[in-house]
Amino acid sequence: MCGRYTYFSSEDLLKKFNFENKQTFQQALEFKDNYNVTPGSEMPVIIRGAQAHRVEFMIWGLVPSWSKDPNMALKLINARSESLLEKPMWKRLVKSKRCVVPARGFYEWKKDDDGKTPYYITPKNREFFNFAGLWDEWHDGNGNEIVTYTIITTSPNEEMKSVHNRMPAILDDLQMEVWLGPESLSQAQIDDLLAPFPNGSLKIFEVSKDVNSPKHNSVDLIYPLED
Repeated sequence: MCGRYTYFSSEDLLKKFNFENKQTFQQALEFKDNYNVTPGSEMPVIIRGAQAHRVEFMIWGLVPSWSKDPNMALKLINARSESLLEKPMWKRLVKSKRCVVPARGFYEWKKDDDGKTPYYITPKNREFFNFAGLWDEWHDGNGNEIVTYTIITTSPNEEMKSVHNRMPAILDDLQMEVWLGPESLSQAQIDDLLAPFPNGSLKIFEVSKDVNSPKHNSVDLIYPLED
């Protein structure tokens, strides 16, 4: 699964995009650094617009539009890539509500004799990740709206296998454009786009258990434990 990630230096993450909603883009550029993004956080997410990409603020933890209870959000922080076209809930969103979640890195916990040890994972040859995601809008009877998203996970590459049996589905720039495009995707295309990140492309190191608590949110969290 993917239950925590980092988002900082917004300008570097977003400046390469041509967003059609300029005002929201400016707000995203000024977004506060978050070194411990937890489910329930409102974060910048990239979606397809009419003429160009859009950046929108959404809550992590998807609430399906048909749900009677918006409080189920934290149960849907991830969607498995293998079942996107099998389960009606995901199949509907794959058709028209695909998104990209920009991130600097993510945390994962390895089970060991001492319980669970946190690790931080970042890319080796680039500065950020593009996580594949899905989003939806929920409305209550009074017209109030909640916009939420989920991060898609896939099987681990060779590096991640030693830590966990899942990892976020990470897109390169070309794959991201396909994922955000208007075209319908076949199962074969989804399998190709959401395949495990290439071997040898990740930096993985142990970090402080301070990350276990959502109360901790500082740059120290992403430093290797020995530092």
